Amino acid sequence: MMIANDVATKLLAQLPTAMMLILVDDEQRPRLCWLTAQAKALLNFDENAPCENWYDWPTWLSPLTGACKNACQKRTPVHRAEVSMLHPKLGERVYGFSIRPLEGTPYWLTSFNDITLVKNQETEALKLKDELLQSKKLAAMGTLIATIGHEVKLPLVGIGMNVELAQMSLKSLKANAPQNDETLKWISKADEALNRATHAIQNGASMLKELLDYARPARLAEQPVDLISLIRRAAVAVADGTLDWHRVTFELDTPPYEPLRVMADPAKLEHVFQNLFRNALEATAQPVTLRVTFNPPRANSPQAGKETQAIVIRVADNGPGIPDELHERVFEPFFSTKAGKGTGLGLSTCYRMVEEHGGMLSLVPSNELESGTAFDMQLPLVALTEEEPPLP
Repeated sequence: MMIANDVATKLLAQLPTAMMLILVDDEQRPRLCWLTAQAKALLNFDENAPCENWYDWPTWLSPLTGACKNACQKRTPVHRAEVSMLHPKLGERVYGFSIRPLEGTPYWLTSFNDITLVKNQETEALKLKDELLQSKKLAAMGTLIATIGHEVKLPLVGIGMNVELAQMSLKSLKANAPQNDETLKWISKADEALNRATHAIQNGASMLKELLDYARPARLAEQPVDLISLIRRAAVAVADGTLDWHRVTFELDTPPYEPLRVMADPAKLEHVFQNLFRNALEATAQPVTLRVTFNPPRANSPQAGKETQAIVIRVADNGPGIPDELHERVFEPFFSTKAGKGTGLGLSTCYRMVEEHGGMLSLVPSNELESGTAFDMQLPLVALTEEEPPLP
């Protein structure tokens, strides 16, 4: 009988599945009996190494061993569960496992597998689905804006022209009215009202232009652009356009190599950086630290027959940050965390512009930051060739 058991154990150990057999004694203490060869390989054990003692196992496996011990001690089967563990060679991995008793015996059988690839694919699929949904929403919103914008534009122009005619008429009346006449007071009041109307029309026209620009398909005038120079120009433009730049400490980290060259419409890409810088400045009244950092380029798909890479630019500030519950809405058209200011199209426009450049703009999760807000912008780089000299 012992020989038969030994043979059965050896046969089970050679199963092409990651499994381990656990014996639970009368005192509810789980003891590991054996592992299959596939289990040893998956757990990074040497094939011939003794590993029946849990206490000899490396600490990175504790999430899995802890789940097994807990289920056996409580006699609670686990039909499907997942644990995340830091593999010494492969980094963070996700393992799926199940634990069930062998009826009529004190043994429990655990089967498990590395499902990291599947989980990554699921995450990527959800991410692509969200990006597609975002693109569809932006496209639908753009069509709606264009339709409404054109309907509003003509009446707004007509109102502006009539206000201008009224101002000209008041100017003529004022020139011909007696100096002490009561009419002059009413003319002055009417002139002030028309000036306010003109200002409101100008604001409306400016917002309408922003809406139509958002709705209008972009025509990129692409050319080779040095990314570092463009970022510096964007910072200077924001500094020249605000009186609050003295509150800003601007830090531009050294890139992994130079030049970082992208094929881009310099005006539109600079607008994206200006918007991110301006948002950081407006987010807080305290001194602002605005930092631009670079992640090393990573492999990207070939473009136009020329091998390209990507660079991830992070724009971070030390402001109050964006509440977690609003993270999913920051790129929605007309959504703004600045109550009563602007149209709420700034980040939505930036998102679309980066996307049109073959890149991606994303908000960095709060749990990855100590404080403040950060945006990651991934852009494809154009590699220099022998025929193409580096940019000045």
